[in-house]
Amino acid sequence: MSELITNYVEFFLTLIQLVCVIAVLAYLFTRRPMFERIINHNTTSLDTIICLLFFGALSIYGSITRTKILGAEVNVLDLGPMVGGLIGGPVVGVGSGIIGALFRYNLGGIAAEPCSLAAIVAGLLGGVVWYLNKRNFPSIGAVVIFAIGIEIIHDILALILITPYEVAESIVLQLTFPITLANVLGIAIFAIIIHNRISEERTRQERDRLGEEIYRRDVDMRAARQIQKHFLPAKVPDVDDISLAAVSVPAQDVGGDFYDFIYPIRENLLGLVIADVSGKGIPAALFMGLSKTLTWANLVREDSLISAIEGANHMIRVNATPGMFVTLWCGLLDTQSRELVYVNAGHPPPLLFREDGCMVNLKRTGMALGVFEKPYRQENIVLLKGDLLVLYTDGITEAINVSDEQYGIDRLIRVIQEHKDDPVSVIIQSVQDDLAGHCKGTDPFDDITMVAIRVME
Repeated sequence: MSELITNYVEFFLTLIQLVCVIAVLAYLFTRRPMFERIINHNTTSLDTIICLLFFGALSIYGSITRTKILGAEVNVLDLGPMVGGLIGGPVVGVGSGIIGALFRYNLGGIAAEPCSLAAIVAGLLGGVVWYLNKRNFPSIGAVVIFAIGIEIIHDILALILITPYEVAESIVLQLTFPITLANVLGIAIFAIIIHNRISEERTRQERDRLGEEIYRRDVDMRAARQIQKHFLPAKVPDVDDISLAAVSVPAQDVGGDFYDFIYPIRENLLGLVIADVSGKGIPAALFMGLSKTLTWANLVREDSLISAIEGANHMIRVNATPGMFVTLWCGLLDTQSRELVYVNAGHPPPLLFREDGCMVNLKRTGMALGVFEKPYRQENIVLLKGDLLVLYTDGITEAINVSDEQYGIDRLIRVIQEHKDDPVSVIIQSVQDDLAGHCKGTDPFDDITMVAIRVME
């Protein structure tokens, strides 16, 4: 009894040593570039040979680190072939099993034949499991069950090949638990480290894939921003005695607001447009391009402003995705008579600041474009010397601060009045600065667009 206890103590000390070595070997193996090729199914012939030799050497080490109990040797000879087959397939499994088997057979002993044969069988069955698992390393639980199954086969071979049967039975009864424990523990450590490395590799691949997607998206968005810039005027037109300025800032990479100056649209006529399509981002940007093109085409083609807007409404309604619409203010300013004819299709009313201090709202004259086939009406007003006309989108008035308070029309009017006598570019910049102060600490809520027109003479 005391000898048996001594043997078991020696066995567990050897097992601890073995576990440490296996952990180091598993870590080193999974950190090689070859391992990435294995899990990505891109192995070369050289990779297969290296794996075969590595797990064959591990099988030899499993035999060397044996300890005797009742005259038979407890070892982890099967560990190398098992792991080799599970990760590299039948060739690696059987090859490493043969290497371990030859070494074990040369050591001799009562269990030489069953142990040697078990090593080859372990590698073969590991390769079969690898193949059935679509050439992937099994889960940790499956690996542990597989190892237990291999040791059961090992025991069966021992009962068959060791004589007399009574000796074989005694050895199996005494050694099944320690041998199974050693091999299960060893393969579990290998499996945990392998799965951890596989998880790292999958995470790296996913990170790289997301990085590539983000890069492609950035490239696409930069291209989209450049394309959208071409939808906006490159510069304001040079019109005698009329001062113009404009700005458009999308809430996202691209936006749905647009403005336009068309001069001369016809003799002495300056076309003015500001619009805001429904939504934000890429869908709004695409709809903006469609709306601007159709509006511009109808303005150039039609003699009547009403006909142009109704034609644009029809085309937008026919071509737009259901639920998409655009609010638009469009005016034709006679640069000689200063008569302004306009249509307001559901857009926030522009602000007209008279030289004498009065303010006029240019009210809506119809619904947003793309909703219904309904007639529009136009309004006329004459601009006087010193008058300031400000067009804007609701991204300004509805911008919120950290307290969820809107910027509001009253604040917009106040800022414009404070800078009413400044150049139109300064007025726009003053509104932008004040709006930035209001929205400090919040993300952009909506696209911001503003146009200012002043009659100089």
